[in-house]
Amino acid sequence: MIISATFEMLILCFITIFISAITYYFIERPFRNGGRTRISFFVFIALGLMAITIFSCYAIKTDGAPKRLGDMQHLYAGINAMVYFKQNGKQCYRRGVDSPCKLDPKKGSKTVVVIGDSHSAVLQKSLYGMAEQKGLGFISLVTVNCSPIRGLTTEKFEKSVWLKGKTCKRNNSPEKVFAIIDELPPSIIVFSSRLPLYLNPDGLRFDNNEGGVESGAPFRLASESSYSNEDVVIKELQGIIGKGHTLVLVYPIPEVGWSVPLKLKSKLGKNSLLWRERLKNSPITTSYSVYKVRANKARQVLDNVAVGNDNLIRIYPDRVLCSEKTLRCNTHSETSLYYSDDDHLSVHGAKLVVDEVERELSRRGLLN
Repeated sequence: MIISATFEMLILCFITIFISAITYYFIERPFRNGGRTRISFFVFIALGLMAITIFSCYAIKTDGAPKRLGDMQHLYAGINAMVYFKQNGKQCYRRGVDSPCKLDPKKGSKTVVVIGDSHSAVLQKSLYGMAEQKGLGFISLVTVNCSPIRGLTTEKFEKSVWLKGKTCKRNNSPEKVFAIIDELPPSIIVFSSRLPLYLNPDGLRFDNNEGGVESGAPFRLASESSYSNEDVVIKELQGIIGKGHTLVLVYPIPEVGWSVPLKLKSKLGKNSLLWRERLKNSPITTSYSVYKVRANKARQVLDNVAVGNDNLIRIYPDRVLCSEKTLRCNTHSETSLYYSDDDHLSVHGAKLVVDEVERELSRRGLLN
């Protein structure tokens, strides 16, 4: 351990001397001398900025260059379900509802339509795969940075006041989404949204009470009418069923509070030979009880949607990710991460939820 520390210190000293020499010859001296050498200085700075930009773009595009992690790379590679769901080379999440990702159904089959916010966007890739396999159609009508429900507007708490969010673009508004749904033949509408945050009157970000506190200003939805937020949500969702559609309600996805990939990278280190054992014996979990308190209002709202209606299917992600026995919610398995950040499901986590959707649709004969 002493040899390792000494070696690291020597490396740091060498790097310090090297950087000092570079800055002296290419920054300090040219800047003092002026003239033609000053041009060299600005060229050097421009090339440096270009190199940093290229490296940053590469790191972002590759999710932090996971190959550097050796055998652990598959844990982090390609897990962002929003980024990696594309059609014709363009992300489906940011297309807008006028030119959505879609798949035509086989004759006589229904179409799966995904609506909601980013918590529904993460389900799209797996839902598309299910639709393609079963001969169903598929349409993505997810809204970006907008309310997922008509009659509600976004609000952000800044400088001690609640400020109304930007007006949604026409091709990304809930009004446009529900207008399209109204014109569709009977379809399977899948709705998921981060209601525990939106329906919190204080708009508080998630705190797992174990040190994991989500960053960001308070954020909520507010009713544009005399109806309460809760009543607006219930009315809109029941209206979908009233149009003859089958509504799949995905209940709140457990939030985490920590970025799961970053937490695991810190915990496992680089190229750890024992990472599988560490994942198994020392997993990252959160409190199931905290989730229940946080999601209570949202669950009550969804419980009051079309009670007893045969065209309503309820899906509970917490029953897949959490345990009543241990009262903990899992964020990963021994081989894969269930989250791509602190609240969005990864490709693997989304697949677990969509498997539940598929089972319920099959049980009701809607996949035949």
